[in-house]
Amino acid sequence: MPLSQVEDFVRQVPDDVLVVLDEAYIEFVTTEDRERGPLLYRKYDNLVVLRTFSKIYGLSGLRVGYALCAAEIVAALDRVRQPFNVNRLAQVAAREALRHQDQVAERRAENARLRDLLAARLAASGRRTLPSQANFMLVDISGLRVPQEEVATELLRRGAIVRDGASLGCPGWARVTVGSEAEIEFFLDKLAELETGTTAADAAGPSRPDADAAGQSKSDAAGGSA
Repeated sequence: MPLSQVEDFVRQVPDDVLVVLDEAYIEFVTTEDRERGPLLYRKYDNLVVLRTFSKIYGLSGLRVGYALCAAEIVAALDRVRQPFNVNRLAQVAAREALRHQDQVAERRAENARLRDLLAARLAASGRRTLPSQANFMLVDISGLRVPQEEVATELLRRGAIVRDGASLGCPGWARVTVGSEAEIEFFLDKLAELETGTTAADAAGPSRPDADAAGQSKSDAAGGSA
């Protein structure tokens, strides 16, 4: 959603209603208005912008993030949060991570390249995807040899972890994380097995790169599954 639409929404919300803008995946976004989100909280005292180090920064195990909001909201949060809720190691790691924006830019560019590759390969096989700026996308899982509600389980049995879109309010779709080229090929192979009984390697020829032993889709930079 363009930031202009977000601001239009916030503007229409009553001042005594809190609006929380979750930007957990914002560092993956390649649009020009990516960094304008935090500026909005300075204009709207009822807006809280949330960010995390669990995704592109890869610090999910440390459970560290931050909120940008009005001083009154910070004071209210301080009254109810647990003491020492972010340990010293997490704070040091987060501050150090902020110093390496060159690596963040590299990860963002590589994710965009692989995201486009995955979408293109799926489109070539006649399978729809929904536009995404994150490190995952929704993939149409209709027309397979198994019922839609069983696709995620069948893929799991083959070593590819995806999330059933029904749990996200999107039945008939699967949430698929963008992996490495080898992991993308592995996922496409397993998806093809549910389409025709043959593998994507059979259709593409012998030049397919080998996937890892586990063959599972790469997790979010945070370490979560697809």
